[in-house]
Amino acid sequence: MNKKINGDISLGNILVILTMLASVIFSYSNLQANVNVVAKDVEKVSERVAKKANKDVVEIQFKHINSQLEEIKQLIQERDK
Repeated sequence: MNKKINGDISLGNILVILTMLASVIFSYSNLQANVNVVAKDVEKVSERVAKKANKDVVEIQFKHINSQLEEIKQLIQERDK
């Protein structure tokens, strides 16, 4: 039951190491591609959120301007009476 580790490196061991190395490189490049896709998606979503935020600000300003216009109209009507 006592196994000895042989110091010789066989061609099979080299092929296994090269195959494992190739699979690690492939996995890493695939992971990087997925990360790039997710980063682009996050950028698109953040742009949409920024546009939405600007739209909300414009709507609030529009409501405020409308209320001021209504007040001005009332003042003009009262003055003309």
